[in-house]
Amino acid sequence: MRRKIKKSQPKKKFVMENFFFRKWLEKGEEIKYAVHMHPVIYHVKFSKIKFTYLLLPIILWFLFPQLKLVSMGLMLIGLWKITALAWNWYHQTWLITNKGVISIHASNFWHVNATRVEHSMVMGVTYDIKGSMGTLFNYGTIILEKPGESRVILKQAKNPLKAELAILKFKKRQMQEESQQNQSNFQEMLKEMTHIYAGARG
Repeated sequence: MRRKIKKSQPKKKFVMENFFFRKWLEKGEEIKYAVHMHPVIYHVKFSKIKFTYLLLPIILWFLFPQLKLVSMGLMLIGLWKITALAWNWYHQTWLITNKGVISIHASNFWHVNATRVEHSMVMGVTYDIKGSMGTLFNYGTIILEKPGESRVILKQAKNPLKAELAILKFKKRQMQEESQQNQSNFQEMLKEMTHIYAGARG
């Protein structure tokens, strides 16, 4: 007997983004690519917090056990600051979906706003990489052009070229799907008109 070989289904990408950002997605919409600010931008901030609120309190606790409560308080503040910084970093992003581009921006836990640009409204995408750090770590500014003079900008974005290609790819795919749908609708309309004409003659 021949053994049936099950075809492995491709793994879904950006599962976390599709879960955490689901409230900004429309019905049937799925995140295909996500553009975040480069982690190296936040590395210096993380390092300062870890040194000031985690490493120093541990040293202080070790040298002066009587300051145990002070050290614990500083470490709790440090954990809060690290969590808030990680939240802000994760919510400075562009979500490229099968329907458009969603720009997410968070200033804190309680203030997150989103700007949606449908693929049909994307007039162009450009990016700019400046300086030795941007060139070395491959980050820069991505600019999404909309009708008129309005733009959506994400600064210090990781791998801006890949982000640009992803936007153009899914924009083209949506245009092709819309064209096929319009063609199908037109053919259906012609069939209905033919039936009506044939019935009228009969």
